Amino acid sequence: MSYTLVQNHGNTNAASASTSLTTAFVSDNTAGNFLVAFFRVPSGGSTTLVVTDSQSNTWHQYPSTLTTTGGDKLDLWYVTKCKAGANTVQAVQVGGAAFFCRMIIAEFSGFIGGGTIDTSISTGNLASSPNPISGFISPLSADLLLGFSANATADSLTTASTVAWTLIQNETGNLVAFYQTLPDTPPTSFQGTQNSASSQQYTGSITALQAASGGTATPAFVRAYTYAQGASNATTVTSTNVMTTGNVGIITVLWNNSTVTVSSVHDSAGNTWSAVANTLQQNSSLGTGYSQQTYVAPITTGGASVVITLTLSATNANNYPTIIGAEFSGINTTTPVTASNSQKGNAVPVSPTLSSISPANFMLWSFIETNTGNTQAGAGWEQIEVTNSTYYMPMYQAIITGKYQFAGVYNQSVAWGASIAGFKSIGVGVNLLMMMGAGI
Repeated sequence: MSYTLVQNHGNTNAASASTSLTTAFVSDNTAGNFLVAFFRVPSGGSTTLVVTDSQSNTWHQYPSTLTTTGGDKLDLWYVTKCKAGANTVQAVQVGGAAFFCRMIIAEFSGFIGGGTIDTSISTGNLASSPNPISGFISPLSADLLLGFSANATADSLTTASTVAWTLIQNETGNLVAFYQTLPDTPPTSFQGTQNSASSQQYTGSITALQAASGGTATPAFVRAYTYAQGASNATTVTSTNVMTTGNVGIITVLWNNSTVTVSSVHDSAGNTWSAVANTLQQNSSLGTGYSQQTYVAPITTGGASVVITLTLSATNANNYPTIIGAEFSGINTTTPVTASNSQKGNAVPVSPTLSSISPANFMLWSFIETNTGNTQAGAGWEQIEVTNSTYYMPMYQAIITGKYQFAGVYNQSVAWGASIAGFKSIGVGVNLLMMMGAGI
């Protein structure tokens, strides 16, 4: 069974007094195809919609309507087997204030049946990173993924990841839908990248943290650690953080010198920080040079104010010792690191490649430092933004075999909400997955 996007169309109602919106398919529907309508109703609108069309199809409401932290509502309606002919979809709001509705409709061929198979919802206010991320979904056997996101700033969703997505519709800059045909072939190698085509001096590293429970746990980002940078001639710097027992911390330390090294990394709770093999890189090409190295610690003792201390081996006029890091859950605390590598050069900044990593589920941490900088991680990577992030590129992504996630990159920090819903084709052993999201 093969799913094909037949047609799509979007519409926006900006009339303050309106409580309905109509959108026509450009061409006639073909009998038996699958129809879907995505709606974003901004804060103040009603969660109750009545959806009909001119062909008298029966529209079903997906049960997991999403309300974001800012009050935006996301609604999904679908027709499993449509009737043939010209068709106009109408959504009428029942109750609520001004409508201001956004709608995207799409028609797919190749779909048979329809019962939900799985769902997950994630919502949050993304104040310091431009990436809305859904939860994970584990499909039985998927042929098609649909992704959806929205925001209130008319800022276009510029990238969809972590797998290859194709644009369905970008409606008015703050409502967008993508699709992807499956089965998706998981990548066999991984590399941290930034969105820059210019060659520049850089150092880069990549570390894979293996999942707990024999590699079956789902690793997840918990928090960024406090960015800290010492004075130019300092040999020490401290970063004070909340830490949770049972999680794993990872930091990349850096300094502006290619001869000084790290004497120690420790914290006030007594957790053991170990240097990650193959991650020390010292680039001597610029001035006194610059260096980076990654350290990891299973958190055996947590706390509200745990102080991480980096100590360098010698005083230098341009040391600027720096700590940047994050904490993850679901990581093996006995042997957290399963693979690591680093490199330096004068080229387009990337990390070295990691290949054939085992076990299946793991969290990737990549760090790139450049001399001219860029402000956004490459597709598939979620950037942790810090002071001086023009030059520092700390980023991460979770690799979950057999599970799928929608992640999008806006041009600026936005608030967001996201969910994934699934539909199983009856009698043919394939599924349709849908991802929904709404910004605030």
